[in-house]
Amino acid sequence: MILLEKIWENLQEKGTAVAYSCETRQISYQELGKWSGRLCAYLKRQFTQGEPVLIYGHKQPVMAAAFLACAFGGFPYIPVDSSTPKERVQAILHSARPQVLLAAEPVQADEISIIDRKTLEQICEEGGEMPLPYPARKPDEIFYIIYTSGSTGVPKGVMVTCENLDSFTSWMMKLFPKAPSVIVNQASFSFDLSVADFWPALAWGAQEYTLCRQVQKDYPALFSRLEKSGAKMMVLTPSFASLLLADQSFCAKRFPGLDVLFFCGETLLPKTARALLDRFPGLRIINAYGPTECTVAVTAAEIGEKEASQSILPVGIANPGVEVYIENGGKLAKEGEEGEIILCGDSVAAGYIGQKSHASPFGIKNGKRYYRTGDLGWIQNGVLYCKGRLDSQVKLRGYRVELQDVEQNLSALPGVEEAVVVSCENREGQTTRLVAFVQLYEGAKPTKQQLQALLAQRLPVYMCPIIRLVKAFPLNENGKCDRKRLKEAANGRGDFEADPRDWE
Repeated sequence: MILLEKIWENLQEKGTAVAYSCETRQISYQELGKWSGRLCAYLKRQFTQGEPVLIYGHKQPVMAAAFLACAFGGFPYIPVDSSTPKERVQAILHSARPQVLLAAEPVQADEISIIDRKTLEQICEEGGEMPLPYPARKPDEIFYIIYTSGSTGVPKGVMVTCENLDSFTSWMMKLFPKAPSVIVNQASFSFDLSVADFWPALAWGAQEYTLCRQVQKDYPALFSRLEKSGAKMMVLTPSFASLLLADQSFCAKRFPGLDVLFFCGETLLPKTARALLDRFPGLRIINAYGPTECTVAVTAAEIGEKEASQSILPVGIANPGVEVYIENGGKLAKEGEEGEIILCGDSVAAGYIGQKSHASPFGIKNGKRYYRTGDLGWIQNGVLYCKGRLDSQVKLRGYRVELQDVEQNLSALPGVEEAVVVSCENREGQTTRLVAFVQLYEGAKPTKQQLQALLAQRLPVYMCPIIRLVKAFPLNENGKCDRKRLKEAANGRGDFEADPRDWE
């Protein structure tokens, strides 16, 4: 595997150069090689290669070692951030059935062997000289399994192969022939955007510089850490860029070394791109597109002044190993005609773990895997544009959310008869918030605040909507719930009767 071969060489040759940095510690390539080698040897002695391993925590250095240990040892890894509610962790455990849980932070999980942080660090630091083996992975082996929001209330595990990741990282290295020395990581490791910085950074021999969730919520701490980073490249969502731009000091004067911003995960707006180009003359802005099911991103466009003046930004030209089609009404769309984006080729994942549904968006055509994205787009002069979702799936602050997933979890709460979730968009069509309309059973007494607290135990914070209580749902002429009216109500233009408890 080309990616692991490059990383293996860097672990042998980069010595004391910093490989990974978090708020509490830095570790060198030499240390990372030793840590991952010891942990890899331990896993191979105790567990079955080819069977998944769940890695739980939030950007601790031992997580980086665990990812490498699994990658070189032949164990598909499942990254789960410690902000994930217990019930969702249990759903992932039930779905993937990993053989062990490596916990960089305390975790409650049933019916699985857990190796805690203290034990992990002892293995990494005191396990004797166990060199990391030279990688011997086959293209169709599962490299990692990453979970996305599911349409049935159950998270879906996307199985990404060695070939998939090699295709993506090889393409990334061609996009940036001049290797950046420091890459800033924003996303949690359970969000596949993090793949775009973690693995390329180690393949380049660069420093992976992480921003933990606490720092991201503290403006002074965030800017201080960014200033100390010496960042050359940042991998981030447009929402996070907007947060940074809210401070006028986010500019070339304070961050003179910043050369590249790589965007993925949600729609980059022209106004955001223009603001960045104004603040950072000469900055390279890369606008990328791709679903989790196709390994982070499969197309990219460089955004300059010309592109930023358009009403919608291009998402670019495809990775050479990927073909992009637009389908409309079951037929290939003409040039400039809108339709569903279909992706085919090396980056398309092996499917969802444990799912063999006839309705799967995955398939094989002419010997190549394809994926029906559910995204609306068109191709003009060979360049792809993406307009948004065809179904109930939305992007909120860079995270993919199935509205049905939220509805299922809300409906499972005590006292809830039915729940409908709608998204609210700004003028540019970007989702800004979720609003849930909840009808309670007669006599049920939970308040909005109680429902909010219960839902936060089941779903990550970014998936939790604003809750409004209603006496009944408005119906359309077909007798179905009128989601359009609910959406209007969410934007303050509703005309149906709310539940009096909505105003408690």
